[in-house]
Amino acid sequence: LSREGKTAIMEVYSPPRVDALARMWGIMPGMSLDLTSVDPEDGMPWDFNVAEKRDKAEALVARGSSMLIIGSPMCSAFSQLQSLNWKRLGPEKVNKMIRDGTRHVRFCAKLYRIQMEQGLYFVHEHPAHARSWQDPEVDKLVRDYRVKTVVGNMCMFGMNQEAEGSSGLVKKDTRFMPNAIMIAERLNKVCVIKPIVMFL
Repeated sequence: LSREGKTAIMEVYSPPRVDALARMWGIMPGMSLDLTSVDPEDGMPWDFNVAEKRDKAEALVARGSSMLIIGSPMCSAFSQLQSLNWKRLGPEKVNKMIRDGTRHVRFCAKLYRIQMEQGLYFVHEHPAHARSWQDPEVDKLVRDYRVKTVVGNMCMFGMNQEAEGSSGLVKKDTRFMPNAIMIAERLNKVCVIKPIVMFL
């Protein structure tokens, strides 16, 4: 946090990505609330399966700590592709995955609403065809007149993956939900780069 307790960006369920770029560009540093980063006050990871960490993150947002929240909760509980492996995992693990995934997505939705109430901004990111978009709390946001949704291909943002000793761009259809039209326009990009060697 800056001396005034403010940041430009807060990434939720994401290791530092946009924040890392912001630091490179000399923009006010942000913060990442993710299992891979720790709360500086107690040295513990930002594990949002823990109610105290959810409460603390909510308090940060309620104070208007960040101009922009970027939410990228794990999509394994909602992915059509990942669901092909559910038989191998067994019902207990699958039920926990769905329960945790639903809690995480709804927690993001709660943070976004608090953010909007303060006249601030958010972007939600999830695979375009993930079942999470059908969750009632997410659907309420999609239908909010202040919110826009667009689909972009991750190859347009430099996403690539290595396979069999070579790497290539990944087309991955991703749906973005921001509450700022200018952000929506920047994210509404489909692949124009060839070849695309891998699709997710």
